[in-house]
Amino acid sequence: MVVSILILWLALACVVGAANRSRGNSFVVGALFSLFLSPITALIVVAFTKKNKVVLDERLIKAGTMIRCAFCTELLRTDAIKCRHCGSEVQRRTAA
Repeated sequence: MVVSILILWLALACVVGAANRSRGNSFVVGALFSLFLSPITALIVVAFTKKNKVVLDERLIKAGTMIRCAFCTELLRTDAIKCRHCGSEVQRRTAA
């Protein structure tokens, strides 16, 4: 009984860590917070934390799904021809 509760607690801690990572924060911090406090309380706290937009944007750029406009620095899809924010043409970087 105690072992099954411990396994459930660890599994829920991983869920909270994954939820924290999806908001642009650290998986480890979310999981540890959940382990020490409680998974339900930690999940509520994670749900109300602000998304880290900088980290999320950098993940999209690193994954190759988005690029930044050279003029207004807004995120654009990689297949964009024109920036939808400022109207400038997207400059393609060629691999040398």
